[in-house]
Amino acid sequence: PLVVVVAVGTYRLVPVVPSTGSLRSLDFAGSIMIVASLGMTLFGVHHGSRYGWLWSREGMEFFGRPWTFMVSPTAILLGFGLVLLIVFTLLERWRTKRRLDVVLDTRLFRISGFVWGTLAMALSTSAYYAVILVVSLYAEYILGVDKIKTGLMLAPLGIAAIFAGGIAARTSRFSRRTIGITSIGLQLTAVLSLVAAFYTEGLPLVIPAAMFVLGLTWIVGLAAISSLIMEIIPVDDSGQAAGAQTTVRFVGSGLAMVIVTAIVIAVTAYQAQKLWFTDLIASDRKTLNAIERLSHPAVPKVVTNETSRADRREIRRYNKKLKQIQKDIDEGIDSAGLAIALMVLISLIATIRIPHQRERVTPPERV
Repeated sequence: PLVVVVAVGTYRLVPVVPSTGSLRSLDFAGSIMIVASLGMTLFGVHHGSRYGWLWSREGMEFFGRPWTFMVSPTAILLGFGLVLLIVFTLLERWRTKRRLDVVLDTRLFRISGFVWGTLAMALSTSAYYAVILVVSLYAEYILGVDKIKTGLMLAPLGIAAIFAGGIAARTSRFSRRTIGITSIGLQLTAVLSLVAAFYTEGLPLVIPAAMFVLGLTWIVGLAAISSLIMEIIPVDDSGQAAGAQTTVRFVGSGLAMVIVTAIVIAVTAYQAQKLWFTDLIASDRKTLNAIERLSHPAVPKVVTNETSRADRREIRRYNKKLKQIQKDIDEGIDSAGLAIALMVLISLIATIRIPHQRERVTPPERV
């Protein structure tokens, strides 16, 4: 339904801009290659811990069928993805030299401002979405709140968007580079505040305040850096640049979500490996195993007057192990928060590295 609304709105509201060039040939091969390459890469990274990064796990299945090869599907997919990406790059360079239509103009990556700006926006956006994931995990698995309350904890991000547009417009008289650096710096402060809140078991006002600052600074910083890149890029290449930086942003965000989830699960599993559930009943073991894999949150059981003595012992053992697993997950979330802060720090460095002067791409000679 949303796609229909967007399509109709685009048709009715977006003005037609006449094309100044001519299409020599649509780049079907490049389109297929980049989609296949990114799909294989994201799938491989996402399921690396499930199938094994290099060697296959014993007795595993792949799409419902037994996997009998020694090398894991992850390694094969990542290898094919890398090969396709290399072939795609060579194809785009060949087509660019011949003035043919391309999915990605590789000459853009000769412009240092475009490279640094795209990296900055990709990491800033990755951190934004990764924070949403981590705060959701923290709310459900550590604080034990339901999905409605978790959504309310994330609501300041949406509220910030209401004010961000007006603030971005009012900052137009300042240097876009300065606004970008300031915004990413404040975003880093917000993420570090969240990490501090995680360590102190969620200070009531820190998390919503940090989320509001994060949402505000991400939007304002994104607008400033995007405008700064468009100032650097020649007008004829602006469409290619906008498409490329958007793709990098969201592919990077997908990878960041996978990496952050892997960090939480890996740290949790490492900390929880000393726990044994053999003294619990089958249903409690199943519940704790699901929590450890971040499959489903749970809350401590409550002892009532009607609870038998045997059940009381079982509940105490269950609650004790649940508390330890939650502590392990908390350490995983803390580690993920520090990884997100590192993303924003690199984004800040990349923003500082964006040059002041306009750079030009030397047009290729017609073949």
